[in-house]
Amino acid sequence: MIASGISHSSVVTLELLVGDRQIPLVQMSRDFLISRDAIELPASDAEILVHVDGKPTRMPVFLPEGCSLDNPRFPIAPPRSTT
Repeated sequence: MIASGISHSSVVTLELLVGDRQIPLVQMSRDFLISRDAIELPASDAEILVHVDGKPTRMPVFLPEGCSLDNPRFPIAPPRSTT
């Protein structure tokens, strides 16, 4: 294999969108998020906005327990059915 000498590190940003609020995230997995700052939210529908090298992707989620000021890590679940 021949190395090209070119490397690339993607620029990734994560946000949680809840209503008109944009909440910066530091980590996400398939079943939890970690917010950058302490926040308090009730259980609600939300969207995760992921930018990779400027290209946005939105993922709808449900916050079954909301978020508390005590813990920046909180669970997420698939979005609730709208039918």
